Amino acid sequence: MIKFVGLESSKSQKVGMFSAGIKRKLAIAKSIINNLGVLFMDEPSVGLDPQSQKMVRDLVMDLAFNQEITVF
Repeated sequence: MIKFVGLESSKSQKVGMFSAGIKRKLAIAKSIINNLGVLFMDEPSVGLDPQSQKMVRDLVMDLAFNQEITVF
């Protein structure tokens, strides 16, 4: 999951040092680690800068279309 969300270069850093966007990506990775096939999200990009919003949106789109996870 760390590689999937693009955090492999940050795995030695403490989570408290991550930006809000990276923390959201980490939360998404934690949510899909058990591969249940369904992911419920409530405004995953609220409060993020435009670049981080796009990053989270692209990740969600990848989950829905390439990883075949149902996203609500």
